[in-house]
Amino acid sequence: MARKIAYRVIDAAEAEQRFSLAGQVGFPYFGGKRRQEIRLYEDGWHVPGDLVSDFDYEGLPYHIIVDGDLTVGGDLGWTTFEHAAFLLVVGDLRARVVVLDGMPSAPELVVGGDLVVEYGVLGDMSGPRGGRLIVGGATRTPVVVAIEDFTMDFRRAPEALVIGDAGNFTGPFEVAAFHDVLHPQLLDGDEPYRTRIRDGLTEGTSILR
Repeated sequence: MARKIAYRVIDAAEAEQRFSLAGQVGFPYFGGKRRQEIRLYEDGWHVPGDLVSDFDYEGLPYHIIVDGDLTVGGDLGWTTFEHAAFLLVVGDLRARVVVLDGMPSAPELVVGGDLVVEYGVLGDMSGPRGGRLIVGGATRTPVVVAIEDFTMDFRRAPEALVIGDAGNFTGPFEVAAFHDVLHPQLLDGDEPYRTRIRDGLTEGTSILR
């Protein structure tokens, strides 16, 4: 008996009709035959362990829409390279850790409902394209960190310590500077050590002074 595929592939027209996609995410298509795959999970998605992107540097990424809640038992680690990718969750997203990063293109994560993360959220961008988190509902997590040009738009003030440059964030809340709150071992002068911050979150240790 063939294994049931948890998702089905839809085209851009269906994605736009059902989810008003262009109004929620950047549309990272490169025209014609190079359009990337959009995977739709119809009734939510539960991942028992980690959910980690498997893109390689040369290949085109796929995109994911979860029509419902996304529950990740472990860490959500979404890394992109030459081309950006989006992950759209219509409902709530729960995970142990969320790490979004990429170079020169970073991913986009859009959560229509609540974002609930046990240890923290990190957005890290080292290039000119992509790199965005949007949360429509409540955000509950100990820390939220944005590095370089990664942008975050919270429609409600997060129940979290928000760390980074104020210009990277949209919303009515205070943003703490790296050197004011991060542990000294996570700083090079006033600049954050991105790999150490990522390791601290995934290991479940505090990144704060």
